[in-house]
Amino acid sequence: MLSQIQRFGGAMFTPVLLFPFAGIVVGIAIMLRNPLFVGEALTAPDNLFAQIVHIIEEGGWAVFRNMPLIFAVGLPIGLAKQAQGRACLAVLISFLTWNYFINAMGMTWGHFFGVDFSAEPTAGSGLAMIAGIKTLDTSIIGAIAISGIVTAIHNRFFEKPLPVFLGIFQGTSFVVIIAFFVMIPCAWLTLLGWPKVQMGIESLQAFLRSAGALGVWVYTFLERILIPTGLHHFVYGPFIFGPAAVEGGIQVYWAQHLQAFSQSTLPLKTLFPEGGFALHGNAKVFGSVGIALAIWYTASPENRVKVAGLLIPATLTAVLVGITEPLEFTFLFISPLLFAIHAVLAATMATVMYTFGVVGNMGGGLLDQFLPQNWIPMFHNHASTVFTQIGIGVCFTGLYFVVFKTLIERLNLKTPGREESEIKLYSKADYKAARGQTTAPAAASQQVGQAAGFLQALGGAANIESINNCATRLRIALVDMAQTQSDEVFKALGAHGVVRRGNGIQVIVGLHVPQVRDQLESLMKTPLTNEQTHPDRGYIMKKFSVVIAGGGSTFTPGIVLMLLANRDRFPLRALKFYDNDGARQETIAEACKIILKEQAPEIEFSYTTDPKAAFTDVDFVMAHIRVGKYPMREKDEKIPLRHGVLGQETCGPGGISYGMRSIGGVLELVDYMEQYSPNAWMLNYSNPAAIVAEATRRLRPHAKILNICDMPIGIEGRMAQIVGLKDRKQMRVRYYGLNHFGWWTSIEDLNGNDLMPKLREYVAKHGYVPPSEDAHTEASWNDTFAKAKDVQALDPDTMPNTYLKYYLFPDYVVAHANPERTRANEVMDHREKHVFSSCPGDYRSRKILCRGAGDRRTCLLHRRSGDGDCL
Repeated sequence: MLSQIQRFGGAMFTPVLLFPFAGIVVGIAIMLRNPLFVGEALTAPDNLFAQIVHIIEEGGWAVFRNMPLIFAVGLPIGLAKQAQGRACLAVLISFLTWNYFINAMGMTWGHFFGVDFSAEPTAGSGLAMIAGIKTLDTSIIGAIAISGIVTAIHNRFFEKPLPVFLGIFQGTSFVVIIAFFVMIPCAWLTLLGWPKVQMGIESLQAFLRSAGALGVWVYTFLERILIPTGLHHFVYGPFIFGPAAVEGGIQVYWAQHLQAFSQSTLPLKTLFPEGGFALHGNAKVFGSVGIALAIWYTASPENRVKVAGLLIPATLTAVLVGITEPLEFTFLFISPLLFAIHAVLAATMATVMYTFGVVGNMGGGLLDQFLPQNWIPMFHNHASTVFTQIGIGVCFTGLYFVVFKTLIERLNLKTPGREESEIKLYSKADYKAARGQTTAPAAASQQVGQAAGFLQALGGAANIESINNCATRLRIALVDMAQTQSDEVFKALGAHGVVRRGNGIQVIVGLHVPQVRDQLESLMKTPLTNEQTHPDRGYIMKKFSVVIAGGGSTFTPGIVLMLLANRDRFPLRALKFYDNDGARQETIAEACKIILKEQAPEIEFSYTTDPKAAFTDVDFVMAHIRVGKYPMREKDEKIPLRHGVLGQETCGPGGISYGMRSIGGVLELVDYMEQYSPNAWMLNYSNPAAIVAEATRRLRPHAKILNICDMPIGIEGRMAQIVGLKDRKQMRVRYYGLNHFGWWTSIEDLNGNDLMPKLREYVAKHGYVPPSEDAHTEASWNDTFAKAKDVQALDPDTMPNTYLKYYLFPDYVVAHANPERTRANEVMDHREKHVFSSCPGDYRSRKILCRGAGDRRTCLLHRRSGDGDCL
C-alpha cells in the first residue's frame, strides 16, 4: 500500500516540473511592469515595451491558469503502465467530460446540491472556469482524483481484446467509453460532497492562519523528514498547488498578487501570512551550503580536493534550483541522525524567519523562485525583509556547519573523504559510458549505460511491474525485492541512494531521471537477447561477452569447454579470441568454432588480431599469454640449470626473466581493456602469477584485474580421486595462502566427515599421484605430484600445494632436472607438436579439445569444473 502511495506521489511531480520556468517568466514580467523598477514611461499602456512584456507575461500564465487540466493530463505519464501518451489523451477527454457533466447537473439541479451555478466564477464563489466550462472549483484535488480513476481504467482495459466486429473501439476508445459512464456518478458525487469539502478547507485555512509559527515548524519539518520515503509530495503539494493555505495554492496566489505586494508598504506578513508555508526552500539555499562545508572540512586533508569535486555540483544544484537529493543522500544513508537534525534545523530556520516577518513563495532555489519571484520584485519596498531573511539564513548556514561538523567528528561518521571508498561510492567519476554505445553522444551513452546497469541490478525486466519517476527518483514496483542487487551496486552505477519499501524501490538518480527512465523502458521492450533465466532459481542473468587473450594457446580450448559447461551460471552472448600470432590462433579458433556451433550456436564467436575489435563491448577478459612463447621458456629453464640454479617459470632466475616479459604484455591488455571496455574485468592466468599481480597492483592500482592460478583446483580434483569421491564439488575445503603459496587446513565431505586423515595417510606414501594416474601426464608433473609427500611431511597437519617444492626443495629440483630436456621441451614435443602438426587445415576439433588442450589432466580438469571454480 505504501509503495502505491509513493508511486502516486512521484507521479504528481511530473506537472510540478513545469512551474519553475513559468514562475520565472511571470516574476520577471511583473517586475518589468512595475514603475518602481523601470519608470512610469515604460509601463504606460500604449508603450511598446509594456505591450511586449504583457504578451510575454500572458504566455507565462498559461501554466498557472490551467493547473487542474495540467495535473490531470500529467499524472498518467507516471501512473500508466503502458502507452502513457494514449492514457493522457483518455484522461483529457474524460476530465472534460466530467466537468461538462458537473456543469449540466449543476445548471439543472443546482438547488438540490445547494450550488448556485448562475453565479460568476470568482474567488470565494466555489466555481471555476476550466477549458471554458463553468464547473465546481475542485482545484487540483478533483483533477488528480479523476486522472487516477481514468488511468486505472486505462491500465485495466487498454490492452483488452474485443470481438472483431467491435475492433474499432479497442484501445483508447474502449477506455474513453468506460470512463464516460464512470464520470456520470463521479460528477454526481462531486456535486453532492465537494461543497462540504470546501467548507472543511476553509476551516483548515483558518486553523493554519491561527497556528502561526507552530504550524510553519510542523509543516517544514514534515516536508524535509519525509523526503527519504517520497511522501513529502503529499505535504507541500496541497499547500503550494492546492487549497490547503489559500484558494488556488500559494504558487498561483503569490504570482497573482506579486505586483500588489511589491508596491505595498505594509509588512509582507500582514499582506500574506499564509506565505510562511512556502519557506522550506531556505534549507536548500542556506542549509545546503553549511552541510557541504562541514563534509568538506571534516574530510581528510588529502581528500578535500576530491570531496570538493563531489560536493560543489550537488550544492549548486540545491542552491540554484532547489533539488537537494544529490546532496542529502550523500549523508542520509551514512547517518539517518544527520538527516533528522537537518529536518529540525530546516523547520527552525523557517519558523525564525516567519517570526521576523519573512513570507513569500520560496520552496525552490535562487534561480527559479528566490530572485525572480521574491527578492528582486520586493526589494524596493521590502528591502529590510529581504536583508532579514538573508541575515537569518547566513546565521543558520553557520549553525548547520557547526552542528554537522561536531556530529561527524564526535560520532566518527564516514562521510565522503573520511574513507577513500566513500569518495568513489558517491561520486559519478567511476561511472562511464555503456558498453557497446560508442557511436552515441556522450550524455545519451551514459544514460543508456546507467539504465542498462539499473535493469540488471533490479533483477531484469521480468522482475519489474511498473516504473515512474519524480524530479530525481526512479520509482519502481517489483515482483520480488530479493532479486535486486545491493545498494552499493546502484551507487556504483551513479545513484545517490536507494530507498526500499516492501516490493517498491526508489533509486535516486538526479535531474536526468526522465531520460534514464525512458532508456530503461526502452531496454525493457527490447527482446531479451542479452538475458537468460537461471534454470533453478528463476532470476534473470545477463549474458556476458568474453574475450580470451592468448587465443592461440593450446590451453584455450580447455577454457572454452569450461565456459560451455557453466553456461547455466555464466551465460554467454559473445566469445572472442585475441592473439598477436594470427596463424597460431586460427588453428585453435577454427577448432573451437566447430564445437561452439555444435554445443552453443547462439553464442557469437569471432577471433582477431586487432585490439580494438577484440576488446570493444566485452564484460570479461580472460588472459593467459606467454610472451616469447615456449622457445623463451626453454631458455628461462635451461640457462639457470647450466649454472646449478633452479630453472622454473614462476621462481628463480627463470621466473624473474619470464616475469619481466609478462608484465609488459599484461599491462598492454589492461590498457586495451580500459580504453575499449572500461567497465570490464580481467581474469589473468598469465604466469608468474605473484610477480604479475604485484606489478599490476603498483603500475595500474585502479585496474579491474584478478590475478589467479587454477593449480589448487587441479590438486583438489586429485584429492577427490584419492578419497573415492566422484568430483571435487563433493568436498568442503579451507585453503590458506595465495595461488602457489598455500595449504589446505581442512577438507570434509558434504556430510561433514573429516577427509584429512585419509589424505594424510595416502599422500605420505604416494604424494598426489592418484591410484589410476593418467598415462598422458608428463614426467615433470608426475615428479611434482609425487614430491608432495616430502612437502607434506614438513607440516603434517596440512595438505600442501605442489608448487611449494620449488621453494622448499630447490636443490632436489636442480639435482633431478635434465638441463637438456626441461618442462618446455615436454610441452613443445608433445602438446604443441600434436596440435600444430597433426591437425593443420582440417581442424579436428575433438583431437584438439581432448588432446591438444594440454595433457589430459588439464582437459579433464576443465571438463570437471562444473560450476565455474576455475574462474
